[in-house]
Amino acid sequence: LVELNEVARQQVLRLGSSYLRVAQGQALLGNWSSVDYWLARSARDFPDPPFPIFSRWAASDWQGRYAEAAAGIERSLSDRGLQLDEVGLDLAGWYGAMLARAGEYERAIEVLDPRIEAEGSFLRNAPYDETAYDGMHALAWSYLHTGAANQAASLLAQVARQCLEEAAAGRMHLSDHVYYCAENALLIGDEDRALARLERAVAAGWRDIYLREHDPYWATLSDHPRYRRLMDEVRADVERQRAEIDALEPEAEFIARLDAALAGRSEP
Repeated sequence: LVELNEVARQQVLRLGSSYLRVAQGQALLGNWSSVDYWLARSARDFPDPPFPIFSRWAASDWQGRYAEAAAGIERSLSDRGLQLDEVGLDLAGWYGAMLARAGEYERAIEVLDPRIEAEGSFLRNAPYDETAYDGMHALAWSYLHTGAANQAASLLAQVARQCLEEAAAGRMHLSDHVYYCAENALLIGDEDRALARLERAVAAGWRDIYLREHDPYWATLSDHPRYRRLMDEVRADVERQRAEIDALEPEAEFIARLDAALAGRSEP
């Protein structure tokens, strides 16, 4: 997380890009007031960022307010006179995942089912996708809650095979890949395998606790001792890294450095 935050800051200073990655870095640290600042500043400084619909509702998603995020996407699309088909698979997959997590299962199926073959799973889209926005798991989750267990099992079996392929290809050292495969085992109903993979994901560097602590996919394990121990371990390490980032350069100092850089660019 220390390196991630530094890279995001340097990109902003060098490239003058939107502050979405800086905001996401702060979300990983659970620093929500900072997230709000960077998203609001991004909207002010970059009124037409690359991902305007995502940017506006990212904090709602990251904090587990999934219904709010989904409704926000709908309003943003309506305000721009856009249909979901016009904004690409990435945003459609994210919207469908928000609907699924919000309990809007039928609507999630309507969004995701026609697109899932083209989208594929997180393992096929990494590193350009994120596990939280994976359409395969969101669709399987929705099927599981609408009595379509066979359809869910088919999707999860596909991902299970891909997890084996990832392991055979030597890519299961990547924390997001291991976490995703842990999630797949959990949705299948294999809690022991899910926890074993989650332990490996944490050991490999998974630190997304503040982005996923409200995720309903994992709710069945919320009181499990092994799960709680792992989350406590991750939370403690995130707090340690947050303190390290603040010690290296307090956010107020970075903001001042950014303001100076922007002022320099605007000079004739």
